[in-house]
Amino acid sequence: MATVVVLGGSLAGLSTAMMLAQRGHEVTVLERDAAAPATKQEGALSWVRPSIPQQRHSHVLLSRGVHVLREDLPDVFEDLLAAGSNLVKPFDFLPPAITDREPSEGIDAIECLCVRRTVQDWAVDRAAARRGIRVIRTTARGLLLDGSVVKGVSSDAGSFPADVVIEAGGRRTRTYRWLAEAGISCDEVRSPCGCNYVSRAYSLAGAPPPGPFNVGFATIAGAKGLTALLFRGDDDTFTANLQFDAEDKELMIARNPAAFTALLMALPGTAPWISAATAVTDVSVMAGLDNTSRRLVRDGTPIVTGLLQVGDSAATTNPTLGRGMSLALTGAQLVARVLDEVSDPGDRLLALDELRAEQIDPWVTEAWGIDERSITRTRHALYGEPALELPPHALPEEVAPFTFADRDAWERNARKAHMLTHPSTLYDGGDLEARVLAAREDRPPMPPPPVSREEYLALAHEAVAV
Repeated sequence: MATVVVLGGSLAGLSTAMMLAQRGHEVTVLERDAAAPATKQEGALSWVRPSIPQQRHSHVLLSRGVHVLREDLPDVFEDLLAAGSNLVKPFDFLPPAITDREPSEGIDAIECLCVRRTVQDWAVDRAAARRGIRVIRTTARGLLLDGSVVKGVSSDAGSFPADVVIEAGGRRTRTYRWLAEAGISCDEVRSPCGCNYVSRAYSLAGAPPPGPFNVGFATIAGAKGLTALLFRGDDDTFTANLQFDAEDKELMIARNPAAFTALLMALPGTAPWISAATAVTDVSVMAGLDNTSRRLVRDGTPIVTGLLQVGDSAATTNPTLGRGMSLALTGAQLVARVLDEVSDPGDRLLALDELRAEQIDPWVTEAWGIDERSITRTRHALYGEPALELPPHALPEEVAPFTFADRDAWERNARKAHMLTHPSTLYDGGDLEARVLAAREDRPPMPPPPVSREEYLALAHEAVAV
């Protein structure tokens, strides 16, 4: 069995640590943030984690992530349910226009867990403590390197030798800088998400909701240049998000709480929810978002050994798609599998890279393509930049209009969105792709937005001026 040091004690790091410890590995986690408080309420509202800038933004655990928890960490799954997480079956929320409502084989596999990220982190941290995972509350300062071999980690609490170091420090990790200082450069690819997020958590405080979340785990509304998303949380909470183009300086007014509320109240799809609920957090902003991919294998050869990656430190995607937590749990499961099956350090890295190419990269690559096209579409609509040139094949996002009335389109898209089927199989079989392509030539005009851009910006400025 291996001696393992995990850098980072968030979902990716602690899940990996728990999976490895239950397989007999000796695991130490280095985490600079404070331990979780005793109660869920404290964890949800007052537990500050500077190392996780996205902590107070919306999250959802898609089917892939739920299944990993059920398989490898069933007690954590039960803890999250006990903490008030809502297990949602999207099939129960089929759009009204779909007449075929008979369950199909495996439809129950499409499920998601709705929980605030703060509560999820609290439950995972408490579960790790209950299991006796050794967590050292300290700041890591560097890698112990012997040439290109990682031998452990140095920290403010001393040095921690290890057979394997798991990099789980998130998108802002310093590990790659430490490698670069030692003359070891990882392969990194980066592209913009093209959007900013402004978020705030709300509670209905026992009041009846104004209606169902229109896709089961979220409600989506919008107008030109602005998308609002309400993500269901644990108990009777939800998180409201405003998403807009990263270059849209006018909408950065949403950082102001009064403007944030005014913009949500301007949209008929979100106004009833905001009217019925009470804000329980401040407004949080997430900007400068990039999609990233970092690899420690180049041309089939490890560039460093003794180091494995998991979670956002390996790859990130646009938060809109909600894939981050499920990708992190998938990565943790893959790391545990590799340490079970492969003993040679170089072979471990190659094996993990191969598994990543099969089970993580397809969803990352698809997400990046969606972002690139979304940026082009948005900037054409807002600023008159060149329109998107469509390829001869159907794009994954083009299926969306069909999911409101077509059962086959809804189910294919749901299975793919929840990472249960490979993105490349969305249009396999049947005539769905042909119908999507035909719709390009005969697309009905879009209905006018419920409020114009000029109107919602004016409402936001009026709210700030009061």
